[in-house]
Amino acid sequence: MTGNRQAGPARRKPGFDTDIDALRLALVAETKRTGARSVAFIGIGRSAGVTTITEALREDMAAGQDAPELIDVGSLDSPDAIASAVGADLTVLVVAAGAVRREALRDGAAKLRTLGARVLGVVINKRRFPIPGAVYRRL
Repeated sequence: MTGNRQAGPARRKPGFDTDIDALRLALVAETKRTGARSVAFIGIGRSAGVTTITEALREDMAAGQDAPELIDVGSLDSPDAIASAVGADLTVLVVAAGAVRREALRDGAAKLRTLGARVLGVVINKRRFPIPGAVYRRL
């Protein structure tokens, strides 16, 4: 589960595998604790990258017999996506780094909770780790 694995035609980024492994472990622990059988992933904002995350998790969790059903429900802008998220046992919000203001994320989570969704947490996707200028000049 470490190193770069193939995800379709493109290679994953080096830190992506570690992040997916951490998310997988958290999901497995939470689904065992709660008995959840389905986890909905819903995007907030433009190009959140929900499909990238659900596909990587499905690949990692395919061998697990107790793996929950992972559902890519789409965007919070869609009433069908909201209905699917509310119908799942757990919901994970997915947001692209820097694409959504904190308040919009909070409002989206509150909206889902009000409708009865059990929001597990937030995945920040497409995060960049720029090299600080002082370090870059030394390279």
